[in-house]
Amino acid sequence: MRRFLPSVGVHLPTGSRLQGGTLTTNLNVTGTTTAPVISGPVRVNNTSLAGFDLGSKLGPLSSLAGIKSGSGTAIQSLSANVNVNGGNVRTDNVSVIVPSLGSATGAGTISAAGALNYNVILKLNRPARRVGR
Repeated sequence: MRRFLPSVGVHLPTGSRLQGGTLTTNLNVTGTTTAPVISGPVRVNNTSLAGFDLGSKLGPLSSLAGIKSGSGTAIQSLSANVNVNGGNVRTDNVSVIVPSLGSATGAGTISAAGALNYNVILKLNRPARRVGR
């Protein structure tokens, strides 16, 4: 999976790797070998982004939202419809569920030069309430 993801424009954070899980896809590849056009759905279930703790990257928001830090980030599901053409990547119907944080949905593009243009709706989990005595 580590070699597959960059081919559809996904680059993991430095020092991290996906560990475990299931990758499901049904990609169409057209064009030439020097200029392929790749499109279709991609889904990853029950994996962990080892070596990258997303909760710790959120700083003060982590403590406000009751997010716990660890050595990695568990990902329940990540899915998107992907289109890669000329080094440009478009993802539609993006859906991510990270149990320790919440969920995100959206769509956007990554240009061949690396510029991001995304619209994302993030829904954080509610922190556990403390029950007083």
